[in-house]
Amino acid sequence: MVYNAGGFDPSQLNTPEARRLIAETLQQLNTAISSGVPHEVPEVVRYALENNAFIFSGFKAFHTLREVGLSLTTDKGEIKPFETFLKDVEQVNNRYNHNYLYAEYNHAVGASLMAARWQQIEADGDRYDLQYRTAQDDRVREDHAILHGTTLPPSDPFWAQYLPPNGWNCRCTAVQVRKGKYPQSDPALSMLRGQNCTEAAKQQIFRFNPGKELKLFPPKHPYYKAPEAAKKELFHIAKREAQNNAAPIVLEMDNLQTGKLNQTRKAMQRAYGHAFNQEELSMYDYIIANIDKLVFKAFSPFGEGKDLTNPKHEKNLKKKRERGVTGYNVYSIIISGIEWQVKTEIYKNRTEAVYHIMKKK
Repeated sequence: MVYNAGGFDPSQLNTPEARRLIAETLQQLNTAISSGVPHEVPEVVRYALENNAFIFSGFKAFHTLREVGLSLTTDKGEIKPFETFLKDVEQVNNRYNHNYLYAEYNHAVGASLMAARWQQIEADGDRYDLQYRTAQDDRVREDHAILHGTTLPPSDPFWAQYLPPNGWNCRCTAVQVRKGKYPQSDPALSMLRGQNCTEAAKQQIFRFNPGKELKLFPPKHPYYKAPEAAKKELFHIAKREAQNNAAPIVLEMDNLQTGKLNQTRKAMQRAYGHAFNQEELSMYDYIIANIDKLVFKAFSPFGEGKDLTNPKHEKNLKKKRERGVTGYNVYSIIISGIEWQVKTEIYKNRTEAVYHIMKKK
């Protein structure tokens, strides 16, 4: 594809060839997720991880194909003979789809396991302590060995940055332990050790908690550094993919004003449709997985703020009436110190569904 086109640009990410490359990477990562996530984990958690794997696969495809495009010409700017070009592409393929993918697969297994485990850890609160453990063999890297035995409550800030895995091919884990069975570690010293463990520039990206953020891969991974054209193309691809794979979610929740979340497949598709960027698209999954943390702020009447003399507004309201919308509830949730506004539609059957989120400025 790249050879015939005479180069690569972000618009080619939406071609069948590029989509197959994304799908192949995603298949490997989803296999890793299946290995790490137990069946009893809420479906929304599994989907959030798979959605992050899809986004990661898209950005990886961009960087892979970008290097393929750069391999097309000689230092003098001349197109290489196809056989010469093919040999160079094979080297790109070996680096991205063998060497890198091996480490990415292993990371996805460990991160999905810890993300799934974190849901139970968070549900239990500080009833138990959390303890960092290495594989305790001769392959454990020295800086990770220093963290072995670190024991702190799950609410301690240490776990927001240093929940394993803390590097490529890291085999460390964290387990709940009974209060008092092990002496608690010094919080400040533990943070210092965590910083030392990840002080190299390439290690600092691992300062995140896959369970808190419901992400497989570090948000600051270098794959995510891409031109706006590529980000825009991948966002539209991810949005369509999310809508195609949307699944219904029904939950009884005391903190919701109606007491019941009824996120039908169509409601979920509408919610994804309201995302204006990749962060918002990903945040829908996180918010629904943490729906119990929403705090009610206000009720908004049906049609509020709409100009009923505007045909476009009237058409929009008519569609909402037909699906039973009677009003809106406005909630807030704090995520990593940032407040998000969450708006739900209220239906005639006294249920509600998330349909719009927005970061508060």
